[in-house]
Formats: sequence, structure tokens, C-alpha cells
Amino acid sequence: MRLVSTTGKSRATLADAVLHPFAADGSLYLPEATPVIPRAFFNNMSEMTIEEISYVVANTLLGEDIASSKLKSIVESSLTGAIPIHRLDDTTAIAELYHSPTLAYKDISTYFMCRAINELRGIPRHPNFIVATTGNTGASIANACHATRSGNAIILYPYGTLSRAQQSQFTTLGSNVYPVEVAGSIDDCKTIIKQLFADPELCAQYHLVSANTINILRIVPQVFYFFYLWSRLGAESKTPLDIAVPSGNMSNLLAGALAKKMGLPIGRLIAGCNATGIALPSLLHGDTGAASATLRRTIASAMDSGRPTNLPRLAALYGGNTDLMRSDISAYIVTDDDIATTILSTGDYAIDPHTAVGLAALRSYGSANGVALATAHPAKSLDVMTTVTGRAVELPLQLTRFMSRPKPSIHIAPTLAAIKRYVLDTLT
Repeated sequence: MRLVSTTGKSRATLADAVLHPFAADGSLYLPEATPVIPRAFFNNMSEMTIEEISYVVANTLLGEDIASSKLKSIVESSLTGAIPIHRLDDTTAIAELYHSPTLAYKDISTYFMCRAINELRGIPRHPNFIVATTGNTGASIANACHATRSGNAIILYPYGTLSRAQQSQFTTLGSNVYPVEVAGSIDDCKTIIKQLFADPELCAQYHLVSANTINILRIVPQVFYFFYLWSRLGAESKTPLDIAVPSGNMSNLLAGALAKKMGLPIGRLIAGCNATGIALPSLLHGDTGAASATLRRTIASAMDSGRPTNLPRLAALYGGNTDLMRSDISAYIVTDDDIATTILSTGDYAIDPHTAVGLAALRSYGSANGVALATAHPAKSLDVMTTVTGRAVELPLQLTRFMSRPKPSIHIAPTLAAIKRYVLDTLT
């Protein structure tokens, strides 16, 4: 796969883009040309398994970089659970992407990345992954590294924003997982990582690799389930399938847009954004300079990012043409009150706050055949769910196992100097 920066000024191989996710001008990479899957592939997709579908998609994108036999094995071992589809009514479904080790959709992409990265020429074996997280990403990469022993994981997370359940999934593993609580916001954590990767000598010396979606290998596996959902809900329907995506950093939305560019005949992509995520809705309404001036905390906290990492990639995928973006994507801002109302509207079927953002957006659009991505188990937002519903949420075994352990962690200032000191002290 050849990649180009969002500004069009730099080009890179996949391995180079993984090691150096930021181009010289600070922009990110995306595929230079999106390969199109032959139309004949779609004829029998409804009879294929998710592993078979995902392998074809992966081979189309990465076949030049990873041997097909290796890729097949990586795909099969990375699809860590089934994707049940729950029907709310005749027009609306929920795709449960959280039947996986840490109960979040990101497990597919992090397990895939940890296994695939060691098959790329020019990548150091057993790298040191570093990630900024509001909960789910940190848990996923920590557990993927811990399970596959493919490297170390340094997890940066903002002070005072994660629930006990969220923290426990990466602060209690020990071994090759290093949790770091930063006295700042998630955007501070992301800024530190961007500054860190601006020091190529340090990154090379300590074999640092980003585990956030600035790493393009994190995006590729998220394309898989858009194809799978169409095979189950769209292939034999006379009505195009619309897919609603809870959108914080917008990696899932970017993956859906890539799927459309590859020829997947879905209807609209519907982005649900919480009260912090005004950037995309503003852009689609013509305000190209809009951004969230103040980072507001919401009850969909994993999406609390005022500067979505993948929005520049999404815009570049459409050549900066907002009219083209609007032809594929609708975006809605969902308030905390809307989230609570949506959680209560599904009765005994529990959805977490982030899934509720996607479902609320789907309903605002009024889809005749729509599915909302359920990105995490409701128990991962235990405090919010209890407050909104007034009922206890049963804790899955995965969470109770983590929460029964002590929580070791260190605390640092939100500065590049502080994380550099930590990296030097920890990895030497």
C-alpha cells in the first residue's frame, strides 16, 4: 500500500507510515489510491463468514505488504468474537461490536495491528506502543500486547475522566503494560504523542510505534465490519443500508468512508457526535474553521475530543470537497439529555452512552433501513448507566476480573519533557 499525506506533500510505504505516522508538515497518511473490490465479490457475500469477508478486504488493502497466507492467519486470530445483530424494530438494528476481550470494538483493530506489525519489513520486532486514551483504546492495546506478547504498551490517559471499570482494564495488567495518568485532557495526551513522534531519533532509539489511529494499521481492520454488516442487512434488501457511527476521533467513520470508496454499496454514513464534537457537523454545514473552543465533558466520555484526529483524513479522502462529503455523510450533534433519553428508549435492551449517540443520530436522519454500531458494553460506562436508568448493570466476567486487582499507575505533568523522562527511565 502506498500512502500520501493529507496535504499531498509527502508519500510513504506502509512500514514508513507506521513508524513515522506524521509527515514532515505534521499531517497524517491515508491510502494514495483506494482499491476497488470487483463487483462479483458482492454477489455471494451473504453466504460468507465474517472471516472470509474480512480476509478479502484485508488482502485487497494489504496484499502487497503482507503475504496472503500470513494475512489470512492474522485476520482469523484477530476477529476476537461474533458480531450479533439486535433488531429494535423493522427499520432499525444494533450491531454489537463489543463481544471481545475488553468489551469494545477496538479489540479487532488492536489485535490485528499487534499481529500484523511484525510481518512488515523494516519494523522492529516487539516495538514499544504508545497510546493516548479516554478508556477503550488503552484497554484494547494493553490487552492485545499482553495477550500476544508483541511488544510493550505505554498508556497515557487524562486525570479524573475515566471510570474505575475503564481504568482497571489497563492499569492492572502489569508485565509489559505501563499506565501513565496525565494531569490534563485527552487533547493534551494526543499533543504529547504528536510532539514525541516529531523526535525521530528518540522514536528510533526506543522503537516507539503509535497505537492510536494515527497509525493507519488501526484503521484497516475497522473496514471489515462495514462489509460484514452489509452482507447481513443490505445484500438482500431493496432499501440501501444506512450505518450510524458514534464519532469521536472518527476512525470508524473514516473506515466506513473507505469501504464506500472500495465499492461497498451502503447508503449513508450517519455520524453521531456528542456536545464536544462540533467540528464535523460544522464542516458539513460550511464552517470550515469550526472547532470546539472548550473541551466539554459529556456522559459519552470516550468521545470527548475537540480535535478529531481523523477529520483531516476524512476531508482529504473527499479531496477537500464538502459537497462530496455531504453526498455520503450526515452528522448530528447529540446532547447529554438526548443520550439519556435514547438509553431509556430501548427498554430492557441496554445500550451504552456512545452507542446511544449513534442511535440518536440514526433516528434523527430517519433511516428506512439502518444499523447503529454498538461500540462498547454498557457495563464499561457503569456510573452513567446506573444514573440514567436507576438500575444496576450486570458486570461481565471480563470486568469483575480486572476490577478485583490493585490499580498501579504513575502520574506526570502534561508536558513532552515529563513523558520523555518516563520513556527514558522505563525503557532503559
